Amino acid sequence: MGYFADIDIKIADVISDNPVLLSVLERLGIKLGFGEATVGQICEQYNYSPRLPNLC
Repeated sequence: MGYFADIDIKIADVISDNPVLLSVLERLGIKLGFGEATVGQICEQYNYSPRLPNLC
């Protein structure tokens, strides 16, 4: 199984491409206001692994 590996992409860009992720982030306790933060930075800040399964 592949993993979502691009931890250097801005989380705002990921959400812009797939707004339904806002509800997922809310469910995980990740607060809005990402600014220029990357996926990797948000994962580190909230103590989540960036190695999420790529289901696509």
